[in-house]
Amino acid sequence: MLRAQPRTGPVRPYFDGLIGLKHLFTKTSISDLSDDETIASSTDLSDTALSYGFGGGLQIQLTKGPEARILLDTGVRYLRGARAVYLKKGSIREENGVVVFDVLSSRTDVLAVQIGVTFRF
Repeated sequence: MLRAQPRTGPVRPYFDGLIGLKHLFTKTSISDLSDDETIASSTDLSDTALSYGFGGGLQIQLTKGPEARILLDTGVRYLRGARAVYLKKGSIREENGVVVFDVLSSRTDVLAVQIGVTFRF
């Protein structure tokens, strides 16, 4: 992530440039119902997709003074993601004694809205 933002002021707008990877995986497990202990587990399918995007937001000073240490942080990010393959509930089934995987594929785009508190050290 690369961020452009003023260092001072009661309201600090920012712009983010983002690039990274998303790793998706499907894990299947069998548990003992009496004590919820996992008997067996396996990763059935995994994929990694490139992701890039941008975001922006505002940090609003919640404390007084020139070195505001606590800020309200609100923002939005859009990440455009490459196609990835994955399984969903019901994608693993048995036909005539053979395990069949219904593999799905789609883009991994994400729009994230956030609100939180930032502590500066």
